[in-house]
Amino acid sequence: MNTAMKRALGAGGALALAASVALVPATAAQADGQYYGAWTLTAWKVNGQTINCPGKLPLPPPAPTIECKGGEMLELKSGYRYKTTIPAFKGNAGKGDFTVFTFPNRDYKQIVFDSDDAQDDPRAYKMKLQGTGNGAPKKMVIWLSVGRPGGEDIVVKMIFRRDAN
Repeated sequence: MNTAMKRALGAGGALALAASVALVPATAAQADGQYYGAWTLTAWKVNGQTINCPGKLPLPPPAPTIECKGGEMLELKSGYRYKTTIPAFKGNAGKGDFTVFTFPNRDYKQIVFDSDDAQDDPRAYKMKLQGTGNGAPKKMVIWLSVGRPGGEDIVVKMIFRRDAN
């Protein structure tokens, strides 16, 4: 094989490799963009009982009353930062880092919030994006299951709508 042919094949192969590598980050960035943005808490759902915002759900002691004041928000930013007015996520700082994990064979993702508070207390929740508008999800559900000794788990869900930016 002559030198000119080797150079042409090498250049073509390098170009194909560069193009395929460039597609991977673009795809990942597009997938991340599905949850970026401002989200407003519209309801809580506890074991199937819905509390629309604003509203309250008194729970048996020692559990505190669940309250949704209305207008509470969660903003997920592209630098894997968040800010919020929702007490479950905010700690004292009201902002921090977040990470989203995808597990094979699951129809939900895992989202972890790590507040900027001095204490190290990251919180993990399940997350599902639903509905679409202009190619982006319109609804996000974040939930967790709380185990009770000798009883069934309590499922607590937060339902969000995407705000127009």
